[in-house]
Amino acid sequence: MKEHKYEAIARTLENQIRQGVYKPGDKISTELALVQSYSVSRQTIRQAIGLLEKRGLLIQRQGSGTYVEANYSHMERHQKTSTIAVVPCFMSNYIFPSIMRGIEETVTAAGYTIRLSPTQHRIDRERAILQQLLENPVDGLIVEGVKTCVPNPNISLYRELRRKGTPIVFFNTIYPELDDMVLVSMDDYSVVRDGVKLLVENGHTKIAGIFRWDDRQGADRYAGFNAGLLDAALPLNDNFVFWYGTSNLDESNPDKLQPIIDRKWLQSVAKEVTAFICYNDTVATSLFRALDQECPSTTRSYAVVSFDASVYYEMSNRSYVSYPHKKTALGRNAAIKLLKMINGEPQESEKMLWGKPEKTSF
Repeated sequence: MKEHKYEAIARTLENQIRQGVYKPGDKISTELALVQSYSVSRQTIRQAIGLLEKRGLLIQRQGSGTYVEANYSHMERHQKTSTIAVVPCFMSNYIFPSIMRGIEETVTAAGYTIRLSPTQHRIDRERAILQQLLENPVDGLIVEGVKTCVPNPNISLYRELRRKGTPIVFFNTIYPELDDMVLVSMDDYSVVRDGVKLLVENGHTKIAGIFRWDDRQGADRYAGFNAGLLDAALPLNDNFVFWYGTSNLDESNPDKLQPIIDRKWLQSVAKEVTAFICYNDTVATSLFRALDQECPSTTRSYAVVSFDASVYYEMSNRSYVSYPHKKTALGRNAAIKLLKMINGEPQESEKMLWGKPEKTSF
């Protein structure tokens, strides 16, 4: 992703603050001086300053100027703990163990231990964990956002952690209010767009989609779904889309997975569509079980595209396409970025490409 001019200027100013060029309480150069120094517009400088304000490094005083936050100090880090906190949504046997493997191998090789605290995809649990980290700091935090498509009351706690010097790396998904923080994620938009293209190339023009409504991964995959349909000049049809929430689907045990899809919706679309795009492999498994229960007499064979190539896909006796998630690599990349941030090196977000599916026909 190309870096904007204001982001590059903000990064330079942040480095100067962390290196002590500007000390806590110091007044930084005026907007006009910065405009002349960087040969950019005043609006660009204001965006850069605004970004550093959000990060808790700068404060603007009307009629006086812009100052380094008095409570900030690049030397005021807590005593080193050699511990990194990892806060996932779940610790199920789905894809997190592989992500964790990449994190653990990387941080333990660097001499750190891990404090693992899952949120169970609960905002209250997330809040308690963040408050504990403020009281008992660690050297860095790797975290997965909770319900990132709904307002979150814990944003200020993340900002306070960073203001106090705790480097933070998000994985999988992040809150829109914290888009200035580092995120390591998969390119969910592009992979679903490619999945629709694959179905169209195999002759399918009526395609239903099943997506998760309460995280930004679901929103990005839905956007890719619509883009794929428009690429193929196919109509959009809201009746062909089903939304579910994380709490509706327990991904921890394949044997206990229950259908989550509304029976009336499924009975209706099953008569019209020939293919399904599923949010992930647990949804694909739930779909097959729902079809067996609600449409047992149908002779139609449905093409299904899913994502993660997880244990659900490996155990399935159904033939469908699943794009592999680069689980271990994602965990490793998140850990590498965090270690560099601990050492004072600014990092940028990374969007990783999905793997190619084993099969491309139905």
